[in-house]
Formats: sequence, C-alpha cells, structure tokens
Amino acid sequence: MIISLPESSRARPSNSPKGEDRANPLPVFYNNKGETAEGIGQSYLAFYNNVTAYYSCIRGNEQRTTNNEQNFKHMKKRIFGIFGMALFAVSLMAQPAALQVGDKAPSFNLLNVDGEYVSLSDYSDQKGVVLIFTCNHCPYAVAWEDRIIALHHRFADEGFPVVAINPNDSVVVPADSYTEMQKRAREKGFPFPYLLDAEQDIYPLYGATRTPHIYLLERGEDGGFYVRYIGALDNNYREAHAVTETYLADAITALLKGEDPDPTETRAIGCTIKKQD
Repeated sequence: MIISLPESSRARPSNSPKGEDRANPLPVFYNNKGETAEGIGQSYLAFYNNVTAYYSCIRGNEQRTTNNEQNFKHMKKRIFGIFGMALFAVSLMAQPAALQVGDKAPSFNLLNVDGEYVSLSDYSDQKGVVLIFTCNHCPYAVAWEDRIIALHHRFADEGFPVVAINPNDSVVVPADSYTEMQKRAREKGFPFPYLLDAEQDIYPLYGATRTPHIYLLERGEDGGFYVRYIGALDNNYREAHAVTETYLADAITALLKGEDPDPTETRAIGCTIKKQD
C-alpha cells in the first residue's frame, strides 16, 4: 500500500473518483495499482484489523507457551511421581518378606557373649527353639527379662531352650554393644546364649521389628526348624503378677502335647530395632 500526501500538495491521479473533497487534509491511501481505498475510515479500519490480528497471534502464542509450560510442569510431576513409586517398589522388593507361621526358619551363625559362635543347627537334637530378638536398653526387654529366664528354666529340659539375639546397631545404641551384652549377661546370669546380629542381616530374614520379638520354632521331620508362634511373651509387660494370657508358654505346651498353638500370632510389643540410616 502507498501513502500519498494531501491533495493540496500533490496532484491526484487522473483515475481518482470525481467529486472528491479536494480540501481533505488527511492522507490518501492507494493500492499498488494506484487506486484509492473506499475512504480513510476503511483504510484505518483495515490497518486496525491487521494490527489486532497480529497482537491476537502474539497473545495466542503466549497462551500456547503458557499452556506448554503448565503441561511441562504437570508432566514433570507425573514423571517424578512414577519414579518415586518405582523406587518404593524396588525397596520393597529388596526387603525379604517377614516369616509367617509355618515357614521354615533361616539358619544363622552368630557370636555369643562367651566368645563362641552359635548356629541354629546346633539345636538339631532339640524339639524346638524359643528364638527371641531382644536387647539391653529397651524398657520392654528389661521388664520381660526375668520371665524369659524363668521360661528357659521351665522348658529347656523339655526340648525348647531359649536363644536370644540382639539385633540393634551399637553405633546407634552404645548400651547394646557386644561388651555391654557380656556385662548384662553376667549380671543377670543368662542361662541361654545371647548372640549379636552384628551385620544386622538375620533379623530382617525373620521379619523382626521389635525388642523383644519372639519366634517359637519347632524341629520338623526334615531336621529344619519351622515357625509355630510369633509375637509377645504374654499380655502384660509391666507387672508379671497381672498377666492373664501366657501366649508363649501356652504355645510351647500345645506343641509338647502335639497340638497347634492357639493363638499362633500376637502383636509384638517393644522398642523398634535400631539401625543406622
């Protein structure tokens, strides 16, 4: 499009419409063929429409850019969410499943407080083993200590001796170090082995989460040991005289009679097993 000066200063082309107001001081617009537009108003309107369309295009691009950014943010959230779920699933897969009643018990070979190593296979001549994950410092473990000693004295000669395992990390809880275990065993006169799960690789195989956490094992015909009861010693850790349910003693008695324990599982009550993050 070509813009001309007002007619007062420039001659109009010979083909411009007759009768046009020559005193019009506004510019006159011509197309490439030298033809005038229908009027200055229409020319301005066309110009306005072009500018409006241009800015609408810009706003559209900006809106699309904003939408793209929002979509990208949503996509990032979804990707991180999926990635987090995948990591969680992998961590679950990496952890061994907790033993259930009827499962075969994993073997172990751990250091006792007397400096000797003790294995589950050392009890192949017994009817079973009362395996207790416990420790020095936990108030629950301390409260049940005398009752555990008494239970060993009661059932060891009948083929169900106690074997205690400390699963805690001594860096996290110095009171549960090997030296402190030896000291505690001497003070209390433990009549059973008190083993250290130094690498903390045995308690996860059983699925222990508390101290104390009890696994009553019975030797099978194949020589392996099988889980027959899991849980707590009784229903009152605070006061021995207030106990009304002796879960573990009842389970052992049932096995000695050739019966199945009832219940086979109770909730273990105690301190969480301590490990480094």
